[in-house]
Amino acid sequence: MAEVTSRPNKVIGIHWFYPPQIMRLIEIIKSKYTDDESVNIVIKISHRLGKIPILVKRDIRGFIANRIYRAIRYESYAMVLRGEYAPIEIDSMLKYKLKFPMGVFELADFLDSVEIEMLEDKHFKELRNKYPEWEPHEEYVVFREYALRLVKRYYEANLIGVKTGKGFYQYPEPGKYAKPNIPESAGEKVEPLNVLAPAINLAVWMVSQRIATSEECDLALKLGYNLPKGLIELGREYGVKAITETLEYKMRKYKDSEYSKFYNPHPALQNILK
Repeated sequence: MAEVTSRPNKVIGIHWFYPPQIMRLIEIIKSKYTDDESVNIVIKISHRLGKIPILVKRDIRGFIANRIYRAIRYESYAMVLRGEYAPIEIDSMLKYKLKFPMGVFELADFLDSVEIEMLEDKHFKELRNKYPEWEPHEEYVVFREYALRLVKRYYEANLIGVKTGKGFYQYPEPGKYAKPNIPESAGEKVEPLNVLAPAINLAVWMVSQRIATSEECDLALKLGYNLPKGLIELGREYGVKAITETLEYKMRKYKDSEYSKFYNPHPALQNILK
């Protein structure tokens, strides 16, 4: 967008979270053209609106909160594709063991994420070819393509979520939301780190790329998704050894897949999670 204006230095991204009148987080996205004056103005406006702004230091797909959360979502999709768990089992673990306000699949239904992902995918390669810095993480791209096989399956069956009355869960009628029944017992066998480790690894990658600090990554998840703890914080609690072992196990188990490199433990894990 900046490139088609006469003042690219005045173009800046302001990413609100839904519902915007309630959610306090605003991600401010600085492009390679944006000047500091524009950044400072938007930060001041955000504070005047009672919001908490976080500066995304590079214009990257998904920014901070969504990019990290999508790693949780994609790993959840992959686990379903591989026949390891059902959506309700993963959601139950996230809600009761990790105290997420909503499970990954529950939230996907609520936000029509299946449709959004497919619509975004139509332009993904075109944008990436033109602006490779927008999505520089090749391993993440390959893993995303695998995870979207599940999304495509649901999209083609018109199982979009609340919008169509059925998605990963059933709803009273199209457009009418009712909270799905997700019992605590359903997630008893799901180990949280199996879902979280790849997202923790991705968060470390983001910090190493100077897109955001560890504190900013955690704050974005807490404010943007109402999570009780951020991924870096959870990573420190589980420890580098447990996270590395989980990632290496996945690398070995899926070594013949096209996406196994996504599980490669990041070299900065030890330093950032210390």
